[in-house]
Amino acid sequence: MYSALVLLCVGTLLAGAPNEVPDRTGIFNENDHLGAAYDLPFGNYRVHRHKVAPQSSLAVILVERGVHPDRIQDTVRASRGVFDVRRIQAGRPILALHDIEREDALRYLVYEENKQDFVVFDLNESVKVYRGRKLKRLREREVFGVIETSLYHALTGQGLPKQLTNALADVFHKRIDFRKLQPGDRFRLIFEEEIAAGKAVGLGRIKAAWFARGETEHYAFLYDKEHETLYLDESGKGVRTDFLRAPIKGGRVSSHYAGRRFHPVQKRYKAHLGTDYAAPEGTPILAMADGEVTEARRARYNGRYVKLKHDAVYETQYLHMSRIAEGIESGVKVKRGQVIGYVGRTGLATGEHVCLRFWKNGRQVDYRRQRFADSRKTLQATPAEKAVLIDPLKKRLDAMEQPVMISAKR
Repeated sequence: MYSALVLLCVGTLLAGAPNEVPDRTGIFNENDHLGAAYDLPFGNYRVHRHKVAPQSSLAVILVERGVHPDRIQDTVRASRGVFDVRRIQAGRPILALHDIEREDALRYLVYEENKQDFVVFDLNESVKVYRGRKLKRLREREVFGVIETSLYHALTGQGLPKQLTNALADVFHKRIDFRKLQPGDRFRLIFEEEIAAGKAVGLGRIKAAWFARGETEHYAFLYDKEHETLYLDESGKGVRTDFLRAPIKGGRVSSHYAGRRFHPVQKRYKAHLGTDYAAPEGTPILAMADGEVTEARRARYNGRYVKLKHDAVYETQYLHMSRIAEGIESGVKVKRGQVIGYVGRTGLATGEHVCLRFWKNGRQVDYRRQRFADSRKTLQATPAEKAVLIDPLKKRLDAMEQPVMISAKR
């Protein structure tokens, strides 16, 4: 069947199938982050970037680059069990790596399935086909803004990710009511972006933030040490509860706890005794507090899930994971903020999210309505930690006057 498919595609090409539309061609330095993202030595090749044209196919793409039909059939055979070549979609990016000295010699073809995942067709001596995931690096950014209408517009108006709005609100949620912001309120941020193949693909951490309302200033500095993640003020003091605010970073609430909700899969009204947080597949899911794993398995409706017992009062459960984190199994102790799984859509789910379920004294309750004032703990950074974690970042915040792009970290 695959051989017939190849011959059909070649015949279509000879009959005049549309070519891909190129959007970039060039020789990349081998230190270029684009090549590093794919773990391929771009500096050794001439790289052509295109998008797959409508009605095109792997065979069409390879024939256009001088690959012999026998070699194409070898490539299709090597793809079995790795990638179904019939699933190549129009509009998806492809990268063709040609020998610098021999432009007709195609060495690698890279097909991007989505922003993160790609398939490599290695056409060197023996054909190999394998999947990869773009290697990420962190780019640190500094941003200054003044609110005119809303925090959302102040951030997105500078081309910043919308997830940054919720992330900043989380940083200051104990000190600032972000529902009552006023025109003229000001902010400064130092945060990380995830970069893959030269493009921003996700939001990292807010490392430092300053927010001013009138004459009142608030500072926050990231304190991240052995699963302990919170924000300290300029004096090095921080207040935390035993529970995180959410099981993922940078996600949004897509469905609230409700006694009656129309179920998108079952098409009927029923109780929704959890809170859904939407996020891209593969986003890490974090333990809400210290605890012990009581269940880590797959079920028909819950999909892959993990359940934790935190103490005699509280339990949490995390549903619809794409996979459970390595080492997470019944009886294992976990720490607050530890990765226990990854966002997916297994079980009874229509999109990528994690459903957080929360028990108090054996009864499911709405986590977002709980108050944990009695369990709050005050932490104080040591003088040495303050000198390293806070003082340099405070100097940068205080000196900031306008948006600036700064250094990148591999």
